[in-house]
Amino acid sequence: MALSVLIIEDEIIIGLLLGDLLADMGHDVCAIAATVAEAVAAAATHRPNLMIVDVNLGDESGIAAADAISMVSDIPCIFVSGDDATLKTLTARGEVMPKPYQKRHLERAIAATLGARSSPAHGRG
Repeated sequence: MALSVLIIEDEIIIGLLLGDLLADMGHDVCAIAATVAEAVAAAATHRPNLMIVDVNLGDESGIAAADAISMVSDIPCIFVSGDDATLKTLTARGEVMPKPYQKRHLERAIAATLGARSSPAHGRG
């Protein structure tokens, strides 16, 4: 199933590479946002099926962006970080993916995120 994906990443090269990887997997990147404000606006405009969120957005927080978006829209999220300790604290909130990542990491995280959302325990099934 092709997904519309919002990438929230402040490093444009990483965002573009992730976008290429997602496109190779058959998904559509609706936007790449580098700030909390851009992310919230892009989520409202494009209404993606999935967000891939870098935890650190320069001086801002990807976690804050995901929280702001989740207040108005129920979009599943995969958190990304190069800091393993940060990722461990986020595992209770959903899927996490360490940097650097490969296609197999992304495929697993997407499958786990969408699988969790369609399970009866999540309220959809």
